[in-house]
Amino acid sequence: MIAVRDIAFTTVAIGKDVALQSRFLKNSAEVMGIDLLVCDEGSELKYNHAIHKVECYRRWLKKLPPAVSHIVFVDAFDSFFAQPADWFAARLAETDQALIVGAERENWPERNPHWANCFPKTPSGRNFINTGFFMGQREALDEALALLDLARTKLENDFPAENIDDVYWLRNLALGSEQLLWQIARYKRWFEMSLDDTCQYVANVTTDDHSVKGNAFYRVDRNQIVVRESGLQPGVVHFPGPGIDSMPAWFEIFFGNAP
Repeated sequence: MIAVRDIAFTTVAIGKDVALQSRFLKNSAEVMGIDLLVCDEGSELKYNHAIHKVECYRRWLKKLPPAVSHIVFVDAFDSFFAQPADWFAARLAETDQALIVGAERENWPERNPHWANCFPKTPSGRNFINTGFFMGQREALDEALALLDLARTKLENDFPAENIDDVYWLRNLALGSEQLLWQIARYKRWFEMSLDDTCQYVANVTTDDHSVKGNAFYRVDRNQIVVRESGLQPGVVHFPGPGIDSMPAWFEIFFGNAP
């Protein structure tokens, strides 16, 4: 049994106009009864995904109360919650996976077909990690972030380091992308993770279809976003990249108003 009080719902928000840019996520959290915790660790540094969403985020997580056993992470500026807090508690209680991470159809940020072919095909076609959402056991996440940070540190060297030489060609992008670090970890099998390729937990709509009307992948109604192929209703909707322009329209249909 996992209670809502055992879960930390978290995001990372650093930079100018944080309140404005994160208003959709924060508003949805309030409506859904979610106590959203915002990590601003490292706010004095120039923002870098690979540093702030790995090293700084891990350092901040260690400050959470010991009673917190599970973590939900959601991107701050291009996401909103579509399920209440107790829905996440139920999903975490029923899964045997230590870590669950979002999935999408495009191998971003590294678009090389060779890299894409390093990952197994899924029936849905969502073969690639998108780290705009992940959740799981706090201890497992701490261990995963430690390995990701170690990989970033090794990649900072001017020569390939042990256990990372075969992915050293990804160095330039990985030093600025936590998503690519997670992909490297999956490729190297450094830790166990479950890819949410069916959108059971998160819908990364940009690489599916982010239009509101006539959407081939999702039905968007008041209080309901449904994955057409499965009937699942995910807990988070994420609009990475160009999809962010569609987020206000989805939000307004789902909640009946936009912040």
